[in-house]
Amino acid sequence: MRRLFINNFPITFIKSYFPVLLPIGLASLTLVLQPHAMAQTTPPGKTVAMQTEQKALPDQFLSQTGAAKLDVTLGKSTLLKLPNTIKRISVGSPSVADVMMINPQEVYVLGKIVGMTNITLWTKDGKSTVIDVNVLMDVTALRQQVQAIMPDEKDIQITAAGDSLIVSGMVSNTLKADRVVALAEAFLRTSILNMMLNLQGGGQGDQPGAGAQAGGGGMGGMGGMQAMQTLRQGSQHNENSQGAGAGLGNFKVINLMGVRDNQQVMLEVKVAEVNRTEAEKLGFDFQGALRKSGSAWTQIMGGLIGGSPAALLIGKNPVATGLPFASSEGGSFLIDAEKKDSVIKILAEPNIVAISGQEASFLVGGEIMIPVSSGVGSTVRLQSKQFGVGLIFLPTVLEEGRINLRVNPEVSELVSFQQVASTGLGAIVAVPTFKTRRISTTVQLRDGQSLAIGGLLQDNFKEQIKRFPMLGEVPVLGSLFSSSDFLMDKTELMIIVTPRLVQPMQPDHSIPTDAFIRPGRGEFLLQGRLERRDDPSDNKDVPQQMIEKSGDPASSAEPSGFQMK
Repeated sequence: MRRLFINNFPITFIKSYFPVLLPIGLASLTLVLQPHAMAQTTPPGKTVAMQTEQKALPDQFLSQTGAAKLDVTLGKSTLLKLPNTIKRISVGSPSVADVMMINPQEVYVLGKIVGMTNITLWTKDGKSTVIDVNVLMDVTALRQQVQAIMPDEKDIQITAAGDSLIVSGMVSNTLKADRVVALAEAFLRTSILNMMLNLQGGGQGDQPGAGAQAGGGGMGGMGGMQAMQTLRQGSQHNENSQGAGAGLGNFKVINLMGVRDNQQVMLEVKVAEVNRTEAEKLGFDFQGALRKSGSAWTQIMGGLIGGSPAALLIGKNPVATGLPFASSEGGSFLIDAEKKDSVIKILAEPNIVAISGQEASFLVGGEIMIPVSSGVGSTVRLQSKQFGVGLIFLPTVLEEGRINLRVNPEVSELVSFQQVASTGLGAIVAVPTFKTRRISTTVQLRDGQSLAIGGLLQDNFKEQIKRFPMLGEVPVLGSLFSSSDFLMDKTELMIIVTPRLVQPMQPDHSIPTDAFIRPGRGEFLLQGRLERRDDPSDNKDVPQQMIEKSGDPASSAEPSGFQMK
């Protein structure tokens, strides 16, 4: 029996039939290898460039003391050319990088996961050296994507450091910085997913150590599911993990970017409300029967001449707006007549300044303590409640001068108190009642533009007639036994916001107190003045910073500050 090797394929022949079968075997082998030979002679239609990177080490590489360093891109191979011939090679962690000796002077290195390992090389004479291999992510695609999305930003730098991506440089606004971080996080998630799929689903036996954590190449689909689960659990930090692949869930993006000019936004808010109320009331309220008319008429005349009408009422809960008719034995009735007109105007204009991307709050008002139940038995605790003019907003400066605003203005006022019986305190507690105008929304505006973010138009109309049964339905005389109420309430409310990009002002600016001049003792006591008049002849006592330095006559005519009249 003889064995013949053709193209590294062994062919076994029986010795007695070797002369006869040799031509047949060669002819069959020619037919089998003919398609391969034709494929080699056919000119290729497209040439594919090799992705293997070649790196050459210095001549004194194997004689250096200590370990050399080699950076390998994740998912790409590197062909390492050695100056001397080697006999044996070993890799510290096959799960981080695959290492294969092509020939005594060439070593093939493939980065599998992000991490560090080392390679030990031995020469024929027994000398050895160590190469530290650092597998890094390839951020070239991420740099190109960021440059394509934001071509105006030339100072953005993206580097890979171990299991993290570092983004640095200066950008024009915080929105672009957030976009760069979002792109980096998406790129990082994709890289981790591909790396986990290679680890858990790629073990086919063609690469040493591939699929070591997946349990074999036949578990490719299950490895992909495990990779997705591992990726979802990637935020869990495991400080006790060691070895290759430790800390796969600890990948992060380190943001070291800064904003060139921190833009500051001033928000002007106007809350305008007008409330008009008209009320009329006319009727008779019987609280008893008249039994002694003489005494009743005496009390009527006394009330009309100048007495207190409410004091003449003998019934319970007298009404101050009515004219009472009463008897000495408790019988009474009340003429209830009232007309009420009211107009309420509310105008609040809070202004506040904040840096783009930072939240700011503003409140002018007060606090009041409200008794509330603590939920444990009958214990009552006091809770503070703020009221007044308040504003909370978060500005973000976008491209082309657009400003994103998350605004929450509020105007509230204390209306009245209600008497509530408290079982915890064992007494009557006065609970305050508030009237509040509040809105919370997010809008986009340009510098100086105004937008009405909220409004209310309310028109309430109420008519009510109370009648004594049967007697109130008698024509003409029935009005003596009935009472009519009329109420009309109109409310108009509008909230307007205006953002402005502002810059710091000069220190010699005008403030509201500049226009106030304290009067002299004689002006205060003899003339009753609360402040000195705005008389040019009195400017000798005016501070120098109040004098208008501008040469523009129109600017000097503008009012400055507040002045009591």
